[in-house]
Amino acid sequence: MSVCLPSVDQVEVTDWLRAQVCHRGIDKAAPFTVFRRVARSRAMIAECPLCLECRVHQTVDLGSHELFIADIVGTWTEERFLTGRWQARRREG
Repeated sequence: MSVCLPSVDQVEVTDWLRAQVCHRGIDKAAPFTVFRRVARSRAMIAECPLCLECRVHQTVDLGSHELFIADIVGTWTEERFLTGRWQARRREG
């Protein structure tokens, strides 16, 4: 799965998307440019300033919702947010 965090400038389109969640047959990715790190990786939204690619380990049924327990396996952001003060390290294994 992926978690893509929108900017304030994307409020209108994300609000529209939230309203469409329960409607089947609507292409919810249509307003966005979707990209993948590699051919079989998770879909992410290019317009979002931060995207987290995650590997799901467990899905917990909470009745009306599901909770996903996952590791972050990749992050993508815009160059302007990289200040050099924070660096992610990849954990092997």
